[in-house]
Amino acid sequence: MMSCERPDTKPSGIGLVLGAGGTTGTAFHAGTLLALHHDLGWDPNSADVIVGSSAGSIVGCLIRAGFAPDDLSAWGASVASSPSGRPSRGLLDAMESTRPGVRPTRPRLPVPSRAIVRRLLRPSDVRLHTVAMAMLPFGWIDAGAPLERIGDLMEGWPERPLWIPAVRVGDARRVVWGRDDIEVTPGRAIAASCAIPGLFSPVTIDGDRYIDGGAHSATNADLLLDAGVHTAIVLSPMSGHPGRRYRPGDLVRAAMSRQVRAECAALSNAGVSVHLFEPDTATLTAMGVNALSRTRTSQIVRDAFLAAGLQIVQDDSLRQLLDRRTPVPGDTSRIPA
Repeated sequence: MMSCERPDTKPSGIGLVLGAGGTTGTAFHAGTLLALHHDLGWDPNSADVIVGSSAGSIVGCLIRAGFAPDDLSAWGASVASSPSGRPSRGLLDAMESTRPGVRPTRPRLPVPSRAIVRRLLRPSDVRLHTVAMAMLPFGWIDAGAPLERIGDLMEGWPERPLWIPAVRVGDARRVVWGRDDIEVTPGRAIAASCAIPGLFSPVTIDGDRYIDGGAHSATNADLLLDAGVHTAIVLSPMSGHPGRRYRPGDLVRAAMSRQVRAECAALSNAGVSVHLFEPDTATLTAMGVNALSRTRTSQIVRDAFLAAGLQIVQDDSLRQLLDRRTPVPGDTSRIPA
């Protein structure tokens, strides 16, 4: 474990990081955010900045659109949402029921572009694994249209910052929708951030192709270095310690763990209080190998909720910062027993 606006909502100065992780990662976010809300009364939409990568971009958009943590967990458990959450839930269900298209692409040789070569001459300016992801053959699954519908929940970008990272294929450079000066709708940004390299077709915006924000980092937590926050709550579905090192998925998780810890260390060195939530052993077992599987999301929500609850009990500083369990008059949000 690592202790790694609404205009009138407190506390302030908090950045919420929602990492990549596919469908199972979304379920992990649902269970963890439910624990923070249930145990501390904290509304994730009160975060001053939300960074959402890939699956985290979907969850970030839902949060900024007012989708409550209990409704997000209800989606994961395939049970009915609250009356206030039904419009968003209906859109989620429609997105899931829409079959993605197939877009055959020409074979693509893994040859770096001139822009990438220029960046490789400055090693401090590039991540080699990001270059490798940007050079993969384009996938044939076109999931852009269904994913883009999530943006319909908001009329443009929300007032409170929602930052959605993606990787530009041409130069393997990270861009941050909602922060960088590039015109794009939230739905299009989500589709770009979810374009898994080698599986999904890249998303074209203003003539440039973009792929999954997770191709740069599983969390992109380092973006909070420039956000002016004093606290970072980092949810990282793709890291964790499986206790094994003999399966490809375990090796990937080990690499992601090193990466997210380096980003959290950089935040800590900058004076930011970091609280990192990762899947525990039970949650990792429930998540399995296929990150796009919907069959185990109910169990993932439950296991992530229980693991986060235990971590919250052990994290005094987080409880002191977030605990808002005193009932608020007129608050009709459903908190399960």
